[in-house]
Amino acid sequence: MEEFSLNTNLLKDILQHAKPLGHNKNPQNLNLGFGFIYYGVARALRPKHTLVIGSGYGFSVVCLALAIRDNGSGSLTFVDPSYSLLKDGPLKTLGGRGTWNREDRVQEHFERFGVDKIVTHYKMRSDEFFPSYGDSGLPLIDLGFVDGSHAYKDVQYDVVNMIGQSHKNS
Repeated sequence: MEEFSLNTNLLKDILQHAKPLGHNKNPQNLNLGFGFIYYGVARALRPKHTLVIGSGYGFSVVCLALAIRDNGSGSLTFVDPSYSLLKDGPLKTLGGRGTWNREDRVQEHFERFGVDKIVTHYKMRSDEFFPSYGDSGLPLIDLGFVDGSHAYKDVQYDVVNMIGQSHKNS
């Protein structure tokens, strides 16, 4: 059995490189805040397939993927178009950082945490992703996390479409 993921060095790396924004974290005592909840939910539910919509620096993705790794099986699909507030403007993104523009850097980012084999990134908006979900070969969703556009109509779209691609009782 592999070592438990959440050791002191990894917690420091998550706080420094996955940069939780507004997740009630406390770097002084290595408290991931809501990140521990994300990890705990995925450990307890043992999802075979997790879908995450949106992430500034990958905090929720990393916490969920580490739980999947510690569970010993599962995959995580991550959808984010990589908009940048500076490049694309405030009408396209609320605080986007353009973190996911280059596939090699995306790979390196998740490799840092040992979850690169678990996470698959789709550089697109959710309204581009969901219409082809059935043809993509992706399994039904067991656990979903929505943190893309925070506009009501977009969150509603993401939740409704996520439910439509989920197992019963997901």
